[in-house]
Amino acid sequence: LFLSLMALVQFPLRFYSSHILEHKYGLSNQKLKGWLKDYGKGLFLTYLFSVPVITGLYYLLPLQLWWLYAGVAYFFLIVFMNHIFPVLIFPFFYKIEPYKDRRMKNKLIDMAKKFGKRIDNVFVAKESEKSKKANAMFAGIGNTKRIVLFDTLLNSFTKDEVETVIAHELGHYVNKDTIRYIIIDALRIFPVLLIIDYILRNSIGKFGITAMNDITSLPLFLLAYYLIELAFMPVLNTYSRHREKEAD
Repeated sequence: LFLSLMALVQFPLRFYSSHILEHKYGLSNQKLKGWLKDYGKGLFLTYLFSVPVITGLYYLLPLQLWWLYAGVAYFFLIVFMNHIFPVLIFPFFYKIEPYKDRRMKNKLIDMAKKFGKRIDNVFVAKESEKSKKANAMFAGIGNTKRIVLFDTLLNSFTKDEVETVIAHELGHYVNKDTIRYIIIDALRIFPVLLIIDYILRNSIGKFGITAMNDITSLPLFLLAYYLIELAFMPVLNTYSRHREKEAD
């Protein structure tokens, strides 16, 4: 119920930023029906993952070191999400097909192999059904690693330009940026949860909160989490820009 309330409050801004604004600047090809379909899919995934995670978290909250156990669990969760993203989550939103240009595919695979990165699969995502924006990415970890090219990139750029874009993404892989971000994200969550622990313990007896695992504390928990994340954002964005420069 609380997640639904949050979605309702956030809907106008989400609609404006990802549909109206995109059309205003000629970036979107998506009709309202398609946008609503994708929004519904995103909402479904929010319930699918958030409800079990929040439930598990509230089982941990009575423990003295709940933030430590939750942080460790978070690390395994983000590794799992990175693993399943290209095979389950991304195809949930995009039509995916194997890249059919065998010569270019082998060239991209050989480029990765030259720098010690074995990737066997190259796919094309139908971005043109949603927008005009061109992109590409290396996705997945372990046996789900793959190169994903947006069809807007292939249709609007030369093969040399496509190769340059892939070289940038390969730069992230060579620099182990995926692993870096997983480790940084995992380390960051511990002080975030520790601060939330302090806030919740000092809120017992206030706002109708009777215990650490009282579900009444959920709004306060999420408010504290979002505000702390907001405070971290400039530092994380600055680091992200640095990693992009290194990949270039």
